[in-house]
Amino acid sequence: MRMKLSWVVNTFSGHNRVQFRAAKKGRRVHGLPLAPFLVSCTGMLIFAPAAIADSWVQLLPLPETRGLRCLTYANGTYYAGGLAGALLSSQDGFTWIDQSTGYTNAILTATAGNGLVLFGGYDHILISSNGLSWQQVTNPASDYPGALGFGNGRYVYLGVAGSIASSTNAVDWTLHHPTDGQQQFEAFCYGNGMFVGLGQRGIYSSPDGIVWSQVFTPLRNGPDAGVYAGGQFLAGDIDGHLWLLQMWMVRRQSSSCRPAKARSWFRY
Repeated sequence: MRMKLSWVVNTFSGHNRVQFRAAKKGRRVHGLPLAPFLVSCTGMLIFAPAAIADSWVQLLPLPETRGLRCLTYANGTYYAGGLAGALLSSQDGFTWIDQSTGYTNAILTATAGNGLVLFGGYDHILISSNGLSWQQVTNPASDYPGALGFGNGRYVYLGVAGSIASSTNAVDWTLHHPTDGQQQFEAFCYGNGMFVGLGQRGIYSSPDGIVWSQVFTPLRNGPDAGVYAGGQFLAGDIDGHLWLLQMWMVRRQSSSCRPAKARSWFRY
């Protein structure tokens, strides 16, 4: 059963283009958000401290001029990563500290889970349990990460040229699928026991983060950003389309529910 979506555009002052990820404190997304939103842009951060994210503050200047590419939240701290090894942290979203890790290549994606923060760089993964000391691990594949993710005790590495790897401790990685250029992963989300990889060439799903299958092939561009909240996956693509997968669909003549198939994606 399709679901109508109503969207409100919130604007902010500034001309820089929002590039990649958003990080939100807390787990509840369905209904009113419980805590602040944070968006990374080229050379700046935008922060919405209100319960309803309609009041955005452009945070300038930052302790850093390099472009920011990814955000995550863990253990009471926001983290932002970007070009030339840029890595910042903040306790409240307003005051940011430049974290020197010694890594100088681009940081492209981030995730957090099981007490660890992971940043995916051009050739290494940066790992920390406290945001102060960082361990560098060589990427498990020959392509750099399009997305990092965490779900059900497993960290997932999805490469921009099709590689797939996973780890249970973020240090020791097993390569499940080599770089082949057939996939182009750009985003990851996890919910209700399902791992989902998103990219220009389609939508992929996995029950365990190890064995993946393509569940949707787009005619043009596939979704390159997504989130799981309120019992459903929502994704968006560069052409302005929204993609929806409802994890639970109510039978019309019964009060019982059945799980949605991973292939049941709707485009709006």
